[in-house]
Amino acid sequence: MSTNLPTHESTAYTYRYDCKRWWGSVSGTRNIIYEGDDIEQAALKDAERVSGSGTCDVALMQKFYITVQLAEPYRALMQFPCTFDQKDLGRW
Repeated sequence: MSTNLPTHESTAYTYRYDCKRWWGSVSGTRNIIYEGDDIEQAALKDAERVSGSGTCDVALMQKFYITVQLAEPYRALMQFPCTFDQKDLGRW
């Protein structure tokens, strides 16, 4: 079935991180959507940001492509305002 709805393609990566903290280490796995040349540097900065550490090691695990295509909107979407006044931004 062909549609004329807009799509957006992105590149995503899964990486493992291990970051040193004063009390031990923090490790985990994260996904990052990144369009650029130096994904390892982007993953390192992301790991440092989420862990609060300045000393992290990262290892890329998987690269995958994501395609997002708009589908039908539901009625609740129509309740959101399309524009915001500066005064409205303070409530969010």
